[in-house]
Amino acid sequence: MLQYELDDMFDVTLRDGGGPAVLGIIRKFLDDIFDAAEQRDIRMMKPSDTAYPTIIRGLHQYICFALYYLPVQKASGYDLDHYRRQVRACIVAMVQQSEDNNRYAEEMAGYPRIGLPGLFLKWVRTVGGDHIAVTLFASSFMCTLSPGKDVFPTAELKYMAQDCATHISVLGRIGNDRGSRARDVKERNVNTVHFPEFLGKSEGEVLGEIERIEEYERELKDVSLRKLRVRAREVMGEHKGDVCVNVLEMLSKVTDVYTALYGYKDLGQTRDVTVL
Repeated sequence: MLQYELDDMFDVTLRDGGGPAVLGIIRKFLDDIFDAAEQRDIRMMKPSDTAYPTIIRGLHQYICFALYYLPVQKASGYDLDHYRRQVRACIVAMVQQSEDNNRYAEEMAGYPRIGLPGLFLKWVRTVGGDHIAVTLFASSFMCTLSPGKDVFPTAELKYMAQDCATHISVLGRIGNDRGSRARDVKERNVNTVHFPEFLGKSEGEVLGEIERIEEYERELKDVSLRKLRVRAREVMGEHKGDVCVNVLEMLSKVTDVYTALYGYKDLGQTRDVTVL
């Protein structure tokens, strides 16, 4: 629910006249507050007075809650640092998504198109995936599992677990976009279907390719989770290995339910569009 509220706060602020200026202020605020987080308790900080105090105060409250959320505070230094990085990555992705949406709105002419640099694969595994916070959720869950010790004790297991979370995130992003594509066209939001790889194809062809990409990612996710479970049981013991991998399995199933709901009915709210 907190993530939904954060997303809604971005939408409301930017569509009510924020635009590039407020995005720049948010980026500066994130740099300041996360640099300060390494030195002192950011709960004692007061967001500087800006032309957009509401969203800055809201972000400050969100970050304080996320970073000092009691269940994650007993995590190891590594797991807690990774979690902090994911909190920051999620908010930065929201800023980047907003900037891309603005560029899309300005460039849109006739049938939706977008001149985003780079590949769809890179976007969906970075900005697109971080924006929906699945990797953040995975990191927060991991922080609650092994107080004071790294949940996954080896670099190999850490890599495999993060890879699993990435595949789950990609499936969440693509499923979300598939369900919200009509609204995204109307609101001029960047969607999976707007990337250059899909240009020049009919809607049926695009949806067919997206479904095949989803199936590809689902197979990768299933194989990754299976291999992680085998290796985690070998390194950590059967019980502990299963417990840690079960958390990622649960996240995967929750994401499947979420995307299935979006496939049945777009859960978002359509808003009037203004070019920022």
